[in-house]
Amino acid sequence: MDSSLYEGSHRDLFEIFLKLVDDSEAQTAALLDLISWEDTRSLLSIGGGEGIVEATLLRNAPQAKLWYLDPSPEQCQAFRRHMKQENLLERVADISEMTFQAYETQQKFDRIVSMFSWFYIGTDQRWLRKLLDLLSSNGAACLVLPNSESIEADFNRSLSPDKRTMLVGDEVMSALEAFDCKVTQHTYMKWLATNELFDGELASEASLAFAAFVALRSITTFTPDEKRHIVELLNARRAAQGVPLVWDVIVVKRVTDSNGY
Repeated sequence: MDSSLYEGSHRDLFEIFLKLVDDSEAQTAALLDLISWEDTRSLLSIGGGEGIVEATLLRNAPQAKLWYLDPSPEQCQAFRRHMKQENLLERVADISEMTFQAYETQQKFDRIVSMFSWFYIGTDQRWLRKLLDLLSSNGAACLVLPNSESIEADFNRSLSPDKRTMLVGDEVMSALEAFDCKVTQHTYMKWLATNELFDGELASEASLAFAAFVALRSITTFTPDEKRHIVELLNARRAAQGVPLVWDVIVVKRVTDSNGY
């Protein structure tokens, strides 16, 4: 990912983007509602950012230890700071600065969570098999990804030079059909306010920051034609309530789990 999206003159725009699209409370609520956490003892977070969701999950899983995985040293540092601030650092078993593909452990996990990070892992059967192999006998993984009907998916398809970022929930569901596991897809929606997305007939700074982050590009690389195309994409999804941000939670369970949650 282009670090300039987080630094210098782009940092303020990045903060505007976060404020616009943040749905972490609803995403956390969905995770807590879809599977139980009370008896969870081991949780692996893949690319969990600074740990806002993970902190809430730990509070709802009083017996759990957390393993954290992210290849970015900046994100690992931010996660460590946040866990310390939330008085949860002692419940962190390990912080590994590496990719999921390179990660090796003998630990089996009751819960695995990937919050918008599965782009970098994809639908290769090696990594989906690894995901299943890391689950305990009663384990469940939750992969949070954009839905194909989201404006985020539109930005991905139109603006990203990295085709991995086009991954949506439907593709992961399809790929998991090759495995002996139980998979369910749960879809949620947040309406982005129109007045925050547009500056007159132009895309607002928040929209440009959103598109840049999704496309893994610096905002300054957008051409005038691309900026007009961003407006077209927003208008194509526009409804009375605003523009839909749609995301999926893919819940993956081992078939040996017969007890339910």
